Amino acid sequence: MLAWRKTPTLHGVEAAGYFAGFSLLTGEDVLRKVIGQDAASLSCRNTVLYNFLLGIIMRRASVTIIVIGFAWILQTIVAAVPTAPVVFFARRRVHWNAWELLAFVLPFLVWTLLMFSDLSTGRKSLSNLIEPAILGIAICIAAIVRANSGSRFPESRLAWALIVGLCIIAAGIFFLVPFLPE
Repeated sequence: MLAWRKTPTLHGVEAAGYFAGFSLLTGEDVLRKVIGQDAASLSCRNTVLYNFLLGIIMRRASVTIIVIGFAWILQTIVAAVPTAPVVFFARRRVHWNAWELLAFVLPFLVWTLLMFSDLSTGRKSLSNLIEPAILGIAICIAAIVRANSGSRFPESRLAWALIVGLCIIAAGIFFLVPFLPE
């Protein structure tokens, strides 16, 4: 499960997701709350425990960053390979802007924030990391719609509408794809 619970745990992917930077608390702040002491008043024995737990947090955070990076790369490859020819062949009919590349980032950000929310607790597993591939297919379809619209609609409004639509689709994918067994 990729979720953060209200009370931080020090095991599983939930803790790694929590400590990966989706909170303003640092690993040290969380450990102070877990151990229940201020850093200045830690005894020698608790300092060893403190350093051990902090090491676990940092390792799990790096694993979470790698897993999220893999999911984004999966989405980008699934979206970019079929979208590149669409963009190339429609370059005379449609003016493409660099900011339209946000279609690769914003929907994934929506999906990632939902995966690290309390909404995914008990509903998602590591097997649900295939969901960004579905999002990549939606990005490709949005590029085809953008290319086929030509000059029928104002280009920037249509592009923003498609990006917002992709964000809604990302939320829909999160809520509609059930728990997948590992």
